[in-house]
Amino acid sequence: MKEIWKEIPQSIYWLGFKPMYEASNFGRIRNKKTGKILSYSPTNGNYDRLKVQLQATYQGGRLSFLVSHIIYSTFIGDCYEKHVKFKDGNTSNFNVSNLYI
Repeated sequence: MKEIWKEIPQSIYWLGFKPMYEASNFGRIRNKKTGKILSYSPTNGNYDRLKVQLQATYQGGRLSFLVSHIIYSTFIGDCYEKHVKFKDGNTSNFNVSNLYI
């Protein structure tokens, strides 16, 4: 299977983020300008819910988003206020084929 990169949808940018990030069907997120793959960190020490920080356009701020929500929203559809689940139970397998609501 080939890795496909798509711009993260506008629904993720609701807080003043410019579309400078892309997500891949393999579950990776990168900066469009630099090509740098972003690293993920646990949410409140919980390694079952990994997050990524995106740069905002206002005041140089950064906000965190769940990786599963970004990948799901980019390739399947909006998942606002929904819990994205993992078919194989591996909460760090963000391959789009592994995600469901």
